[in-house]
Amino acid sequence: MVTFWIVLTAGIIAYTTWWFYRTRSMVKRWAEHSRLKLLDYSVMPFPPYPPIMVTLTTSRNQLIVRMRVYDDSIHRIRHGWLRLGSFWWGLMNIDAVEVFWAEHQGLSNEPGF
Repeated sequence: MVTFWIVLTAGIIAYTTWWFYRTRSMVKRWAEHSRLKLLDYSVMPFPPYPPIMVTLTTSRNQLIVRMRVYDDSIHRIRHGWLRLGSFWWGLMNIDAVEVFWAEHQGLSNEPGF
């Protein structure tokens, strides 16, 4: 019985560590491929919340991340959300990243950005 709890605890710790590592690597990889400098990011559900259509079309396998980046081509900071993972496979698909910019959603002046 003790072995079961040790294996379960080790599995939970391993999965949690992988989850945080995978989230960080997906966000950094997206920023590098988009030629943006990542300033910071946070995992939802911290306010401000993404637009309702982003939330409604996101599966439980996917993750929404709020992020701020510096766009050197226009010399300004941009805010928005990233939807990480595919609908069915979640974070297993490292290339599945979709961006939603706050200025395109009319939310660039939201408090908390």
